[in-house]
Parts: sequence; C-alpha cells; structure tokens
Amino acid sequence: MQELHPTKVAAKRLGVSVWTVVRAAKEHGVFTSKFPTSTGGYLFTDADIAKLGELLARPVKAAS
Repeated sequence: MQELHPTKVAAKRLGVSVWTVVRAAKEHGVFTSKFPTSTGGYLFTDADIAKLGELLARPVKAAS
C-alpha cells in the first residue's frame, strides 16, 4: 500500500504554501484522496507530489 501524505507535508516538500498546493490540486486534479467533508484535506502519494512539482516548476525534496 502506498503511503499517503497530507497537504502540509506536500507543501513542505515542494517549498510552497498549503494554499498553493490546494489550488494546484483542485485545478489539475492531482491528488489521490480527499476527506469527505466540505473543508476536508487532500491526501497525496509521492507520485502526486512529483506531478505537482512539475506543474509548479518546483524541485521536490525527499520524504523524511
């Protein structure tokens, strides 16, 4: 099973704000899952984070 990372971790690895990750995830549909509430957070795989890095032209830091 793949490890899922919350938005805060994705933002830290991309070096951007949480809101930048949320906007990009919504706009491009790059996320694996979302909590089933109106303000629910997004969950990302390593591949999702890499794709967001490409879309945002940001280097991706390794998972810690």
